[in-house]
Amino acid sequence: IIAVIFLIVRFLTLMRLRWKLNRMDAERKIMLERSRISRELHDNLGSQLTYMISGLETTDLLLKRNKIDKTALNLEKLQLAARESMQQLRDSIWALNPGKMTLNSLITQYEKWLSRITEPHEQIRSSFVKPDCADFEIDPIIGLNVFRIMQEAVHNALKHAKSTELQSVINCDDTHVYFWFSDNGIGFARTIGDGTGLDSMQQRAESLGAKLKIESEPAKGTQISFSIGKNTLKG
Repeated sequence: IIAVIFLIVRFLTLMRLRWKLNRMDAERKIMLERSRISRELHDNLGSQLTYMISGLETTDLLLKRNKIDKTALNLEKLQLAARESMQQLRDSIWALNPGKMTLNSLITQYEKWLSRITEPHEQIRSSFVKPDCADFEIDPIIGLNVFRIMQEAVHNALKHAKSTELQSVINCDDTHVYFWFSDNGIGFARTIGDGTGLDSMQQRAESLGAKLKIESEPAKGTQISFSIGKNTLKG
């Protein structure tokens, strides 16, 4: 009887401990998801809305000074920013709830985004070389972070490089997927906190265990590359 009571008590204790562990794990996942949503909205909508608010204040000042030509030009910029914000919202909705994600679906999403983001930049000739490798399912959160690194590499070329050529290449072998981005822009001497988003890319890559390499010199363009293991992508 004592043995039976001991086993029952032990079983109930283990069940209670398992319930606590499951609850702690659920709370941890909720916190991670909240953090992901917060960063997603801040990175992709916060800065754009700040720019639009500043632009509206400038427009108001120009109207008061009766500078119609500059006001019209400023409104055109705000219209473009509003369209970009709407598209970023759609991208964020996809990123926050991508559902099942595979390597091919990630590449397709990037190809659509690349075409759309480079369309207004008529001076830039963009090319994209896609991999010829077997598709496989990847973890949505890890895939999202990879997607953000890819976006930041392109944004850097569009906003800062003053380039006329932009190339994206994705390749793979049996164990890894390789990403490479290159432009023929003005280049730069890398410094910490340079404001080009490269530090954010580095942090994302480190969180994934990916190897990120940034090569650039003034007047010699920029090359950004990183690789990530297929097992890491699968989660």
